[in-house]
Amino acid sequence: MNHKIFTKKFRDLSEYFTFQWQVDEKYLTYTKLVDRWYAATIDFSFFLPLYLLCKNPFERQLERLNLEPTSLRAYILPFLLAFVPWLLYFYLPTLLFGKTLGKKALGMEVIGKNHQRDPFNIFIRETIGKALSIATLGSGYFVALIHPKRKTFHDILSNTSVVSHLLDKGKGPRTPE
Repeated sequence: MNHKIFTKKFRDLSEYFTFQWQVDEKYLTYTKLVDRWYAATIDFSFFLPLYLLCKNPFERQLERLNLEPTSLRAYILPFLLAFVPWLLYFYLPTLLFGKTLGKKALGMEVIGKNHQRDPFNIFIRETIGKALSIATLGSGYFVALIHPKRKTFHDILSNTSVVSHLLDKGKGPRTPE
């Protein structure tokens, strides 16, 4: 397959899945780190059972293969068994709805530049960005403490923001602080 054809097809697919909506800027509140921590806790409480459901049926098969540590298959199969549930729980809901269950429970949403959700940026955010944020012992999340728009490392990497759409009871939309 020609590289130019592949690039054009991916760009067309990316434009098809790019979601756009209008939001009044005065109603956006960038989410605090502690709220994001609560959402992550909820998300991982849902993700862990999904991961175990995908991993456990294949665990004995992996033991039977008796893979040598130098074998590439020894690393690819466990990686795929972890990556597929990650995509199902984090990538797809964020791409389609802008939120996972944890973010939905706390009234948060992931938005991109110009309030668009680009599939490639969401993929970078949910895979490479979060992996790097976690691999640095969570320091990628603490960037939100000093960033003016409360962006974490994976938000900066993918050019996204997490905003809150919570309504105060009887007071209308939350105003920026």
